[in-house]
Amino acid sequence: MENLTLLISILSVLVMIVGLILVLAGKKQFSGGVVGKNWNFLTGLVILFTIGYLTAPFMSLIPPEYFQFIIANILLFGAIFVIITIRLIKTIINDLMN
Repeated sequence: MENLTLLISILSVLVMIVGLILVLAGKKQFSGGVVGKNWNFLTGLVILFTIGYLTAPFMSLIPPEYFQFIIANILLFGAIFVIITIRLIKTIINDLMN
């Protein structure tokens, strides 16, 4: 099971790096207005998540109290990411419909 967990962690890091590349490429397209402001915030969150994902294969080396703190932050910023993404999508849809 430990090998499977490590494999999934490594795969998640690779997928997150692809996401980081995509969000950085999109940053040039969305430089202004509401979309640009939200995109910049999302970029920061994706960078933060990428750093978190890079630590995932090493979580077993982290003391339990720090591990819990890291997981709590990942959950918090994940929730913020979801809210910002939903608001951004709604803004884009509303602009397209008007």
